[in-house]
Amino acid sequence: MAARNLRLLRFMVGHGLLGMAIGAVAGLVLIVEDVGGLASLLAREPNGPVAAMALVALLATTCGGVQMAFGLGLLAAPAESEPEPGPPLPARVRRR
Repeated sequence: MAARNLRLLRFMVGHGLLGMAIGAVAGLVLIVEDVGGLASLLAREPNGPVAAMALVALLATTCGGVQMAFGLGLLAAPAESEPEPGPPLPARVRRR
């Protein structure tokens, strides 16, 4: 039982870290590409670096949570497989 719980924990932590990395990269891209003048606004403000860290951290946390929820959805989805063949169904045939 402990091995299964450890596998589940690794699965969820892996999804969370992947989502956090995606969110952090997205936040950094927003700042570096100066989308909507964001980088220039952060450069003008005295607390710009703090705001940039908050933006990246919040995006990383949000994307990490979304990715973990996606992982839970993957666990809940039934595995796609072929149905097991059963006995043949009887069929009535009429002669002409």
